[in-house]
Amino acid sequence: MTRHPWAALLFATISGVSANALAQARGQEVSADSRTVAEMLFFTARGLMEAGRVADACVKLAESYRLDPADGTLLNLAVCHEKEGKIATAWGDFREALANARRASRADREALAREHIAALEPDLPYLNIIVPDAIKVKGLQVVRNGTPMNEATWGTEIPVDPGTVEIIERASLYKDKTKTIDIAKREHLSITLDPLELAPVYLPPPPFWTVRREVGMAMLGVGVAGVVAGAITGELAISAKSSSDSNCPTQMTQLRCTQIGVNDMNNAKLYAALSDTTFAIGAIGIVSGTVLMALKTRQEGPVAPAPATPPPTAWLNPASWSWDVAPTLRGTQAVIGHSF
Repeated sequence: MTRHPWAALLFATISGVSANALAQARGQEVSADSRTVAEMLFFTARGLMEAGRVADACVKLAESYRLDPADGTLLNLAVCHEKEGKIATAWGDFREALANARRASRADREALAREHIAALEPDLPYLNIIVPDAIKVKGLQVVRNGTPMNEATWGTEIPVDPGTVEIIERASLYKDKTKTIDIAKREHLSITLDPLELAPVYLPPPPFWTVRREVGMAMLGVGVAGVVAGAITGELAISAKSSSDSNCPTQMTQLRCTQIGVNDMNNAKLYAALSDTTFAIGAIGIVSGTVLMALKTRQEGPVAPAPATPPPTAWLNPASWSWDVAPTLRGTQAVIGHSF
């Protein structure tokens, strides 16, 4: 079966061993559906290559190889990457194809892979990404052109495709940092990464009805009830005092009270004491409740993460101190705290 002329020799080396047989030889099961889709992608890539759409053809071949990892597809993918200008990617493909050809005892494919490897190696650019120990943080990840780099490759010259290389540093709790460089064929380039910056932590807005505000609302209720009770008992005290005055006339500069007058006088004193007490409770409840309702529960929005170890003078920082008001059996108390 004839395929695209740009790889006639390469396709000639594929005949003789089916793709499915090669996959099974490597212990992989390929479903009939995957094999059918892989074959269609392969022929579609042929049309794209003939139309000059090399990049699109490489994408199709890569997916075809993923679905059905046949050695012939890998060799065609390597040739496609070479034509696309991704010589480091093609070099890696040919080296893999070379190892597969050795295992399959395919001298023709082995010779073809060696020929392309020898032609590509002199033009390979090399990039060394240096990650100093001082900038290493927990979970640090280095991504080159969308592919995460294993930590073992840091500080090592690695072949890369010529052109633009995007390097991204990322780690949890830190801002991503991106570097973009250009590298040419045969160039050896070293890049030292910079330290990451802490990212702001966005706290969700707290619910309005927190425990503190619920306590504050209860205190307000007690305060209002105390004021109302104080007003009522105050009115009763005034009424009892008025009745006592009318039943306690002055005779010879001395009060002469009837029994009703004496009772009213005692009631007036009792109601007055109750009025003073309930008014005081009401005032404390209203003030305490208002304070508890007005205090913020925590800061909302972006908050910079705190350093792992506070500086020696951290206790002088006003932001490290906090205060609160809490109700007790005898009224309220102020609580002062410090965070370390």
